[in-house]
Amino acid sequence: MDKVVHSCLFAVESFLLLETLQKSKYQRFAYGKTFGVILALAYLTELVQGLTYQWLKRTFSWYDLLFDVLACVLVLLVCVIYNKYKKNVVRNP
Repeated sequence: MDKVVHSCLFAVESFLLLETLQKSKYQRFAYGKTFGVILALAYLTELVQGLTYQWLKRTFSWYDLLFDVLACVLVLLVCVIYNKYKKNVVRNP
């Protein structure tokens, strides 16, 4: 269940960050920037959990990190496919 929660949270974060970057002056390489930020955020989240074990009883988990990154990749792929589909529909009404 923990992995599902991680995946959902990072999927939403990935989508919101990607949409924000695509509509801003930083739209160049928006997909790569989104992946990099989410990867860093996922790693830092797990690192903080590992460092706070004695207070919060949370541990660093490579599986949590993996599911965070997989959720991001899935969102990016869906967005790429959707954007290509959207362009084809506009060109060929």
